[in-house]
Amino acid sequence: MKSIIYRVLLSTLLGAFAMVFWMRIHPEWLSFQEQYQMFLFTGDYMALRLSVAGGVADYVAEFLVQFFYYTWSGALVMALLLVGLQLSVWLISYRLCGEKDNRHYAISLLPSLLMVSYMSDPGVMPTYLVTLIIALLCVWGYAAIEKHREYVQVALIPLVYWMTGYGVFVYAILSLVYDLVKGGVTKRNLIFAVVHIIVVALSVFVATRSYMVRYTMHDILYGVNNYRERFVTPSMQHWIAVSVVVIPILVLALSKLKYVVISAVEVLCALALGYWTTNQYSPMIWQQLKLDYMVRNQRWNAVLNTAKMGMPQTPMSCTAVNLALGMKGQLLDNMFAYYQCGQDGLISRFDRNMVACTITAEACYHVGLINAALRYNYDLQEAIDNRRKSCRFSQRVAEGYIVNHRYDVAEKYLKRLRATLFYSDWAKDATTYLYDDAKVDAHPVWGKLRKYQFADQELNSFSDMDMMLYRLYDHCKENKLALDYALACMLLNRDMDKFNEYYELRK
Repeated sequence: MKSIIYRVLLSTLLGAFAMVFWMRIHPEWLSFQEQYQMFLFTGDYMALRLSVAGGVADYVAEFLVQFFYYTWSGALVMALLLVGLQLSVWLISYRLCGEKDNRHYAISLLPSLLMVSYMSDPGVMPTYLVTLIIALLCVWGYAAIEKHREYVQVALIPLVYWMTGYGVFVYAILSLVYDLVKGGVTKRNLIFAVVHIIVVALSVFVATRSYMVRYTMHDILYGVNNYRERFVTPSMQHWIAVSVVVIPILVLALSKLKYVVISAVEVLCALALGYWTTNQYSPMIWQQLKLDYMVRNQRWNAVLNTAKMGMPQTPMSCTAVNLALGMKGQLLDNMFAYYQCGQDGLISRFDRNMVACTITAEACYHVGLINAALRYNYDLQEAIDNRRKSCRFSQRVAEGYIVNHRYDVAEKYLKRLRATLFYSDWAKDATTYLYDDAKVDAHPVWGKLRKYQFADQELNSFSDMDMMLYRLYDHCKENKLALDYALACMLLNRDMDKFNEYYELRK
């Protein structure tokens, strides 16, 4: 009874830590992951995802990531996945050494804690976590087979490769270790081990030469969609996979040692984890994600409070602060209370960065530069590293086309959004506005943006940004934010003569 309470307590503490970490400390990571994918409830989408090795894990992960739309549900999903990884490691350890020794249960938490550290890199995708869990559960299921496992293995290895891709190596090693531990190092088992390795190699070769999407050797060895950027695989991915394989074997060895030695090993693992986590954590990256998260949810006071506590001095951070000040009507009064970097801190140029231009796109949207906002969001979506689509960017693009009277193009984006979970209701409502100019003009946001928009087509000029912003105000005197941005641009360019000339318009 005590051992059960001990296990439940440790797993509960891990889940509680994950909930607090993702819900209170770093909710921006959840928002970042959710906004760079679009899970569709269509047969074509499922067939596309399942047509690649590792597609099952990827499909399951994307289904779960869509729940990151709400912070609480995203934190709950991550907590369940991390506890699931820990329990999967424990199940394999239990299969190897039995229930006679429960003192090593704490070591099974190590891969989950390493995963939290690894995910300090926003390029890491939850697919990798799901891949490990599925691979470990397949090992557990294989170990439950009592007779003729060698025949089942021939069919199971290709199936595991199709489901997990990279995870087949974790499955192959652990299942082989289980056979050798339980069956002994006999001639029959050694022959089977050789066959086992050949089947793994053939599975990889056949899968990459069949109807499935063909991969490079890097993709075959390191997995597809475990990391957002192609041909980049951080070394920590391999270390976590190694820990998942080694810990059950280590548990088997530790079960024969004294409790003092077990405790010493656990303390060393904890110290190594603390050092590793410190070196993986990147405050600048997290602050960039946090600013984008706040701007996306229009938490302007939070943006300004974050700026007061200190943040990276980049055009992105300046754009967020100035947008927050502008939306609160405090841009000209308080802008120099914060760090400024010239007019790029108002509306910056496009940068090959997955986060920097998202805030600029929001600034363009609110100030009335609809075509610029449309272009930024379109480019951001098309530039996603793993060629996925984005619900957030698609929503803004659809709005831009509705404001521009391009209902036919907007309809294509809305059709895709209607097949999602959390954007479906919005897309269905937006569809009712198509081809109805009067209804769009009466919309509280789209109607206002139509008034702000230039009557004729004009090019955006970064060299004459102040005049471009002023013309927005001159076209529609209700657009006070455009006038504030124009005056702020004059101040940042030290053009006091022009500032004094146009400042009277603000009174």
